[in-house]
Amino acid sequence: YGPTPAFREKMLSLIPPIEQNLPMIEWGPPPLIEGQMLTAKDIELIRTDNISTDDVNAVVDVAKLLADHRHSLELRYGTNLPFEDLRSSPVVLTGAGSNYWTLDITRNLPFFIDRLLRIRERGGQGRVWSTPLLESHAITEDYAIVSRLLDTKTGTPVIILAGIYSCGTRAASEFVTDPAQLNKLSSIPRDALEWKNLEFVLHATLVDCTPTSTDIVAVKYRSEERRVGKE
Repeated sequence: YGPTPAFREKMLSLIPPIEQNLPMIEWGPPPLIEGQMLTAKDIELIRTDNISTDDVNAVVDVAKLLADHRHSLELRYGTNLPFEDLRSSPVVLTGAGSNYWTLDITRNLPFFIDRLLRIRERGGQGRVWSTPLLESHAITEDYAIVSRLLDTKTGTPVIILAGIYSCGTRAASEFVTDPAQLNKLSSIPRDALEWKNLEFVLHATLVDCTPTSTDIVAVKYRSEERRVGKE
């Protein structure tokens, strides 16, 4: 069971305005207070697996790419990823709200997911991208953050693939593992692609959560920015 879209929106509306634009903390419904009751209008049966198939697809995409380049892979899930492991080898982090380290590492980056589940630009134009959720829990578009960080507190390279929803995470993984899609980054200076921390925002159109097209809507590397595609 999970919250209905209406109850989810109600819970988000209870976040104080001063906190709404802050980086997301671990996502989950707030604890019930004494005397509070949930009704049939607040929760519903969600016909899905415990693990999102889109998150699994993202991991498989990354695993296939690493295998093609003869790199080994160690999979960590949930809370089974201590900081010491982050320091021992390069890391690919998938997912946002369900991944503590994604939230921790992205909270000070140029693009981050805020507490209303929106991708927000820090500084610059202060742009915001959000994904509408239909009553059926379906979405027809999603946004995702892709980060390639060479200089991090872990001391090792980190790649982050984080959609607002799992559909966006899947779109991000398909993008970074497809050479044809990566050609869309050709307008970024070569030195930024090779030697700088790089972060960009993707917009994906979807059919049944499957990406049908993916575009770059904003790019930042260090203090520079180049915008590409849709606003």
